[in-house]
Amino acid sequence: MIDVSKEVLASNSYLKLRNFQPSTIVIYSRTLQIFLTYVTQKYPGEELSQDHAQSYLLMRIEQGKSWSTINTDYSAL
Repeated sequence: MIDVSKEVLASNSYLKLRNFQPSTIVIYSRTLQIFLTYVTQKYPGEELSQDHAQSYLLMRIEQGKSWSTINTDYSAL
């Protein structure tokens, strides 16, 4: 099972070490949290894969999100 909080904290640490801007870290963290919640609800018990990321991005497109939002989601993942 994916521990969303643990994964987001680990991602934050990585992004800080890579010298990402604080605003970028906030956006990427929010995206990661939404994505991981989506995966744990839609695909419980499965390991993360690129197929999950693709499914998530397609869902965001179907929701009518802008291309800049989709690009940010893609970059965050």
